[in-house]
Amino acid sequence: MAFSLVAIPNPSDWSEKKHGAFIELGVDDVYWEETYLAALISCWICIFALPIHEIGLIQPRTFVIASFIAKGIRFYLVVPALAGIYRGLNGVENSSQPGKGFHTFPSHYVLV
Repeated sequence: MAFSLVAIPNPSDWSEKKHGAFIELGVDDVYWEETYLAALISCWICIFALPIHEIGLIQPRTFVIASFIAKGIRFYLVVPALAGIYRGLNGVENSSQPGKGFHTFPSHYVLV
């Protein structure tokens, strides 16, 4: 099921520096905003929603999901979020020193 996106009012003009890569690759300008939105969503997925071991890195595999979301296609992240929580909690449980281990998971979803 698709939903419509709300346009950002008065977006700034694209500078030559911002869209130089699009011009070099021959990407049509109708896809620029969607591409930037997909990149932002990919960052959000990797840093906030589903952090992986390499904190601060964007996983290339998230761009497909982010592209779907940027196009307005619903994609439910609950299953991967729960899997990440269980993986992280399992890492803490199996650690010999739980307080000193480095286990990343979306703990902001866990209510105490």
